[in-house]
Amino acid sequence: MSLEIDGLVTARHTDLVLERMAAHVGEELRTIGALTFEAAAADDSPVGRAVFEAYLHHVRTVGLFLGTAASRAWPDDVVADDYFETPGRTFEPLSADDRRDIDGRLARLTVERLLPEASQLTGDRSYWGRRVLKKFDLFVETLRAESPERAMWFEAALTDAKRSAVPHRTAS
Repeated sequence: MSLEIDGLVTARHTDLVLERMAAHVGEELRTIGALTFEAAAADDSPVGRAVFEAYLHHVRTVGLFLGTAASRAWPDDVVADDYFETPGRTFEPLSADDRRDIDGRLARLTVERLLPEASQLTGDRSYWGRRVLKKFDLFVETLRAESPERAMWFEAALTDAKRSAVPHRTAS
């Protein structure tokens, strides 16, 4: 199946499409980096919850990019596996439990929200972002061995994301 967008025809996908999509993936990465510790520090106010949910949304988006095989992706999706000449590589950063937890926080109103341990303030909320960045690092390293040019499409964004995904220091 092919798809036409602004004169670009994709058929799992041309280099031009992959390069242009790498910029969008890079923005997702930068957002994760920027929000990893903002989300961890956010309070339980409406704005704090919105920051946390935005972070989870971007974590889930990049998690799907990394963890979906091209053979299982929708025809118009671009996934990490598309960047390799030989398909079948995934870099799943999130466990099934992680995905269910994130989906429950974003997509559904469940009775689990009533449990004390379901508070958005429990646990290390930076965990998911750090996992995604670590697996993205592995993706770029693996891609670099096969296609250094394609790996370069992601390197600046990954560096930016890792640089901004550090705990905030409080003034003493």
